[in-house]
Amino acid sequence: MIAKETFVSSPTRALVHRLVTEALSNGDFAVADALLAPDARFYTNLRAAPFIGPEGFRFYIGGVRAGIPDTRIEIHRLIVEDDYAFARWTLHGTHTGDLHGMPATGRKIALEAFDFFRIEDGQVAEIRLKFDGVDLLKQLGVMPAGDGVPAPLRLMLKARTKVQRLLRA
Repeated sequence: MIAKETFVSSPTRALVHRLVTEALSNGDFAVADALLAPDARFYTNLRAAPFIGPEGFRFYIGGVRAGIPDTRIEIHRLIVEDDYAFARWTLHGTHTGDLHGMPATGRKIALEAFDFFRIEDGQVAEIRLKFDGVDLLKQLGVMPAGDGVPAPLRLMLKARTKVQRLLRA
């Protein structure tokens, strides 16, 4: 978890730590309901528009937990300044269920992620989650691992280049 020498107590740190450990890692959505502002914005790799409020958080994280029911979050670093926090963590688990539309692969994953939090009036007002989606697909065996650009991505890039050429003509 968090190294002892880097831990300095603050209301923001306690709030973010509780959200990550109890809601994300343990799936306690009552905690998320209490800690997230009703209009909180939760940005993820899943879609361009943010999920809104505790309901949006519950939908996204519930989908992750449905796909990876043994989800465990290991926090590596939690940096807090005033009403802002940055967390670097790894999600450990096994993909045994539907993960936002992706059928179970049975594979274990260790996905490193970063979260930026903004706190307003004692509640989380904004979360920006970032992780490497290509790395996730490789760990799940959906995309081949290895060096270079995967074949499906090469085809997409070639198609985009051809479309751009046609549009310029």
